[in-house]
Amino acid sequence: MKLQKLFLAAVIVLSANAAIAQGPVSTSHIVNIQIPEIALLDLEGPGDVSDITLSGSMPADAGLPMTFEPLIATNATIWMNYTSIVKGNGAGGATSRNVFVKITGAGDVPAGLKLTVEAGIYEGTGKGTKGTKTGTIILDKTTDAVIVEGIGSVYTGNKTTNGHQLTYKLDYAGTATDYADLDFSNSGDLTITYTLTDNI
Repeated sequence: MKLQKLFLAAVIVLSANAAIAQGPVSTSHIVNIQIPEIALLDLEGPGDVSDITLSGSMPADAGLPMTFEPLIATNATIWMNYTSIVKGNGAGGATSRNVFVKITGAGDVPAGLKLTVEAGIYEGTGKGTKGTKTGTIILDKTTDAVIVEGIGSVYTGNKTTNGHQLTYKLDYAGTATDYADLDFSNSGDLTITYTLTDNI
């Protein structure tokens, strides 16, 4: 009887030692990481209002022309914000994006006048590959003009004081004030459309 008990004890001890001697046990699973393609563009003005009014100035006396004073013929209250994640960022052949601008819809610049817009250099709290301004653009309905180029993966920051400040100016179309082309009934609304597109 004593022999049987000793044998059982020996088996239990050996089994415990075998369990302790086993190597590490591991398992695995897949974690799928997704980075979304993002292309968002917005115009921000004071109080979330982006509509503006530009106007000529009444002359001070008869015999003088209408003028375009900076206070009412120039506006720089609108800011362009964007968020972008592009393909191949940081590698050869990377995609970038440009912002185009043109007049769309029914309205147009009244005869005898021109409307220009220029984007400022980037300002704000954003990070990434910000776009570069191109210069002053004369707006019309036929030309998709690049106003900001070379946008990569970036966010500009939100609301005014972030992104690119837009400066609009209304003036005579030519160097001389040709009153024969002016018609006050041509006053009205214009729709200015900005489009963020891939530039491969």
